[in-house]
Amino acid sequence: MGKPVYPLPTRLQYLIGVYGECCRQCVATKILGVTPPTIIQMMRDGRLRSVCGGSMVDVHSIAEYMDAPAQADFEARLKKRNGGKLPRFYVR
Repeated sequence: MGKPVYPLPTRLQYLIGVYGECCRQCVATKILGVTPPTIIQMMRDGRLRSVCGGSMVDVHSIAEYMDAPAQADFEARLKKRNGGKLPRFYVR
């Protein structure tokens, strides 16, 4: 008999295991490898969700962003360009 096979944790499960459900902005900068002003801008335009009155970042949103950063950045640019709304149709 071989060793039992355990499934690898998903990115979300790993991040929650290491950082918990939410983390401070300075920790989010280290996770994503960006500067603190970038984290603040990402929270403003909706790429990351803030919790605790904006002082902390939701780890679920960090994992979602890490799964598809180009799509999240693209949608944030479209929202900024169109006054906060996504267009009905766009080509990816």
